[in-house]
Amino acid sequence: MDRLHFDYRFHTEYEKTVSKCFFSLKIIPKNTARQTLKEIRLSIVPEAKYWYGSDSFNNKKILGMIDNPHTSFELKVSGEVEINQVLYEEEAQSEQVGIFKYPHGKTVPGPRIISYSEQLLEMLQAEFNTEASDYDKAIFIMHDLYNRFNYVPNVTGVYTMAEDAMVKLEGVCQDIAHIYIAVIRRLGIAARYVTGLMIGEGKSHAWVEFLFNGKWIGLDPTNDLLIDENYIKLSDGRDSDDCKINLATLIGGGREIQSIESIVSKIND
Repeated sequence: MDRLHFDYRFHTEYEKTVSKCFFSLKIIPKNTARQTLKEIRLSIVPEAKYWYGSDSFNNKKILGMIDNPHTSFELKVSGEVEINQVLYEEEAQSEQVGIFKYPHGKTVPGPRIISYSEQLLEMLQAEFNTEASDYDKAIFIMHDLYNRFNYVPNVTGVYTMAEDAMVKLEGVCQDIAHIYIAVIRRLGIAARYVTGLMIGEGKSHAWVEFLFNGKWIGLDPTNDLLIDENYIKLSDGRDSDDCKINLATLIGGGREIQSIESIVSKIND
């Protein structure tokens, strides 16, 4: 059984003084069949009033406010997660599956994604001859999309739709996850977007879970991998908007300069 340590830092400098800030943070790892949160430490500067809650997808979140004037905001979170030896994230709750079967938000398909989905159906038929399982389809699509898509930072943004990223076939993990979800839902498989952390140094990462035999199975189309002991899941939802790590409503502030750092490492016994 593996154990991962994580450090996450989010820092924002504001052009103008913020007189009041209301924030929502989704930075606490979920407890699932694959992972168990063992320790967590949290620091917010300037001093904030906050409490813990959850959203409609059972993602853990921190709600709070800063009511003193400030020109910067910094969040530091560290902790440890135990990774369990199972090949799925969690069992599906039947009443929550339906919303993950249909297009939503950034995963709404356009002509290019519809065309690609039809092409994939032909490729699947040629590859398997007989009816492929949903698991076979999911893995096949991941391999194919990974080979088509180019990881290129700064050519897309947080508001980029799956269809726009499909036209470019360029972008980052958020984009390929949105494309994958749009395609696999068209083939009749429920899928959800995941935000989390991956071993090494960088920022947050995005991947996908698909439904098979009543269980959510994670895969990472950016790296053409199944989710394993190198990943820490934070949240899931219909698309990236449901999984934003940091949301804030400010009075004041103006232009912002943000920096994000994440380090995940294995703990040796």
